[in-house]
Amino acid sequence: MKKILLLLPVAAMLVSSCGTETETKKDSIPDTVKVSETTRPQYLKAVTDAETKLRASTTFDARLAMTAIKAYNDYANFFPKDTLAPEFLFRAADLAQGTHNYKQATIFLEKIIAQYPEYPRHADACFVAAYVYDSPLEKQGGEVRAKELYEFIIKKYPKSPYADQAKTLLEYIGVPDSVMLDRIVKKGKAEEKQ
Repeated sequence: MKKILLLLPVAAMLVSSCGTETETKKDSIPDTVKVSETTRPQYLKAVTDAETKLRASTTFDARLAMTAIKAYNDYANFFPKDTLAPEFLFRAADLAQGTHNYKQATIFLEKIIAQYPEYPRHADACFVAAYVYDSPLEKQGGEVRAKELYEFIIKKYPKSPYADQAKTLLEYIGVPDSVMLDRIVKKGKAEEKQ
């Protein structure tokens, strides 16, 4: 009888620790990941607070920019189906460029390109990404992706102002700046004579 009484607490612990796999998985999700519609206002407030501080600053403050980038990114990650998500990613990319974090900027822009093709500024995101790959990230192998994006813009947005610019910039991918400037000057002089 004593053995049974000693085994009862152990059995009770085993039974109470058993649950369905779904229950176990649900309980193992950290509270920080559990985001619901009720938390949306908090994330939106973080965005508006960061934007207010940025606008109030008389000079560019990288620390404030990073706070805004985080707020934009958090909102877009937690509410990816919200119509504000691609806009916040675009703003985050702009600020990332301002802080010279070009790789981070391309991450935000690539997310817009891949996940938000209906975003009204999709062509803008494509062109800015191509430019960042072509210029600041050129020496890190960005030319290949820049070329892909310029070609994509020409095909997908042929009537946009970006299409003509993309055609011109395609000619200069991988060309040293001095050679590019010479070509542009010669082209300009030739057009003046006509």
